[in-house]
Amino acid sequence: MKYTPKAMIQGARDAGWSQLIEENPVTGNLRLSASPNDVMAVIEILGGSGKAEGILGVEEVEIQHWIDDHYVPTRYVEKILTVLPRWSRWSLQTPPFDPQASVGAWTV
Repeated sequence: MKYTPKAMIQGARDAGWSQLIEENPVTGNLRLSASPNDVMAVIEILGGSGKAEGILGVEEVEIQHWIDDHYVPTRYVEKILTVLPRWSRWSLQTPPFDPQASVGAWTV
């Protein structure tokens, strides 16, 4: 993971996304709301964190931390892709406002 959760929230504020920052009711951490959070979207598609817990073999609080951090560890991305093979591996491991992740960020 490139950024700490605190740095990601600050990046969201700097990008003008303050209205999308919310508190996770499970962990108490700040996170981006559903619209720019692909990790949250995938967990919802899997049936919510309770069902995802069974599918992925990990505790719900850990899943909530992934949502907060916008990052799913690679071994769990592999499990997600067995259920949702057309989902983007990249989007589950890269914050939506990461300037280094954009195609336009590459310089020659």
